[in-house]
Amino acid sequence: MGTVGWALIAVGALLLAIGLVYLLWARRTPDHRWRRALRASGPGTLAGAVDRGGSVRVTGTVVTGAECLNSPRQQQPCVLFRFNAMRQRGTDSMMYETLHRETGEVPFWIDDGTGRALVRPTDFRLVLRDEWVAEGPTRGPQGVPKELQEWLVGALGRDPVGLGGRRLRFEEKFIAPGQTVTALGALWSEPSGDGATVKVLGAREGQPLFVTNLVPEDAVRELGSNVTAAMVMTTLSVALILAGGLLVGLAG
Repeated sequence: MGTVGWALIAVGALLLAIGLVYLLWARRTPDHRWRRALRASGPGTLAGAVDRGGSVRVTGTVVTGAECLNSPRQQQPCVLFRFNAMRQRGTDSMMYETLHRETGEVPFWIDDGTGRALVRPTDFRLVLRDEWVAEGPTRGPQGVPKELQEWLVGALGRDPVGLGGRRLRFEEKFIAPGQTVTALGALWSEPSGDGATVKVLGAREGQPLFVTNLVPEDAVRELGSNVTAAMVMTTLSVALILAGGLLVGLAG
């Protein structure tokens, strides 16, 4: 038992070192800063935000402007979309690499019941739910449909080397008219063409406009996934060290 105990202690110590480094890195990422900003900022309203100045967090309904898009695969009306086609890095890897990406956005409005703010295409930080996903191997009954694979080859203009035998993942995310979104960014007023003013919600200098169509609490969890994984790793490592110490003690 003593040998097993020391082995557990050694593995636990290694995992603890890795976990602590991972945790320090995760706490320095932009996603962690967004997570803290979302948790620190309470819900605001467009009616009272300008007087306060600075950034504002607003939750409201998406209203289309003069233009509207269609999502690439589902052809759903939207004001913003992100489409990714990815390939497994290796046959045994859990990581994916992006082979093809399509993006699109047009100006839209957020109506929170107290007013409307215009959102123009800008530097976004988006946390969006998957509206459509297709994932699987390139062969077999559970594989990705052949038409999707043929579409990918056509989009790339070539047959990706090593496509066979690896899993593919296609995902489409978008913001549709009528969806509820939460935005965190700067709010200011601009003169409009009719002599009145319009409120604009956008990016601050050096800081993108954060937009999510998840419930804010779910967005916080999504942004904190790296921190959570690091904490799980450190907790597991401590448990291994304690278990190893117990076995060493019993062996003694």
